[in-house]
Order: sequence, then structure tokens, then C-alpha cells
Amino acid sequence: MKTEDNLMPEEEFLRRNKGPVAVKVQVPNMQDKTEWKLNGQVLNFSVPLTDQVSVIKVKIHEATGMPAGKQKLQYEGIFIKDSNSLAYYNMNNGSVIHLALKERGGRKK
Repeated sequence: MKTEDNLMPEEEFLRRNKGPVAVKVQVPNMQDKTEWKLNGQVLNFSVPLTDQVSVIKVKIHEATGMPAGKQKLQYEGIFIKDSNSLAYYNMNNGSVIHLALKERGGRKK
């Protein structure tokens, strides 16, 4: 499992990687949340490496109706923060981000 300590520095990653990346978001299957379209589907987005994680959350909201504030995103075992860029997390074409429901109180499981 990756940790933030294993990541290449953002500036170096950007020097080595150019252009937008195609990322996949694995959506959970949550039939009880009928107000959101969470059917276990995979969402595909093309996003510049310099975009913040919060941009992905907006795209997820547009596709599913799930508010950004309810989303918890994980990439290769790391819970990713809204204010960091995709380059910060060393994301490449085909990277898979896992979407989960943020629990009230923020208790980690």
C-alpha cells in the first residue's frame, strides 16, 4: 500500500508527466441512497494533473448527484485531500479512485 511518504514530489512528477490524465472513479453500489446514482458503475474523467481533488468531487457530484461534502475518495490506499492536486498523488492514465460515503463525525474505519 502506498503512503504519502512514497510519492514522488509533485514538481518532479509534473516535469515527467504532461497533459491531462484519464482517471476512473469506482462508485459504490448503495441502493438505499436513491437520491444519488450509486450503482457500482465506473466513471471516467479526463483531468489536468494540476487540478485539485476537489475538481474530481464536482465531476462526481454532476454524474451521481452525491454532494462533494459527502464524498470520501481513496487512491491506492491513501485518503486523498481536496486541496492537493492529482500530480501530488502521482496519478497516471487509468488510475482508479474509490468513492465512499463520508460518515458523520469523520470516524475512520
